Amino acid sequence: MTMLNTRMVNGQCVIELPGHFDQNDWLGFRDQVNRQFIDSGVQHVIIDCEEAVELPSIAFGSLASLCRDFRRINGSLYLVHVSERNRMVMTRTRMDKLLPIHGTLTEVFRKSSAPRTGPVVARPGPMAADGDAAGRPGEGVSP
Repeated sequence: MTMLNTRMVNGQCVIELPGHFDQNDWLGFRDQVNRQFIDSGVQHVIIDCEEAVELPSIAFGSLASLCRDFRRINGSLYLVHVSERNRMVMTRTRMDKLLPIHGTLTEVFRKSSAPRTGPVVARPGPMAADGDAAGRPGEGVSP
């Protein structure tokens, strides 16, 4: 499984999708997010798609399943920095109605109902597949 970078911004976890995520990575992505975040009580997650210019069809299925998983716990899943190509696919398949898509993290915090707690918290480092969660400095977003 490819290492995922995560960071905390305004009390919310931001997961950065790498540009080189392959089919096997996507197969384990949902389980990894469930294990590391949902099982730990995290209710609101933002997935940063900036590096993932072209998502395969399996990615959309994984994201839809994760959205359902977060809604089941009264949480939320947001996407930011979605490429025009991926946005077009999501619009045509109406996935944009299921998964909120925002241009930036600032938009998420302005438009979402997700709680914002405390100042920006940033910790350098990757999130390992075995559950070692850490983060890197986030966008300059204030509460």
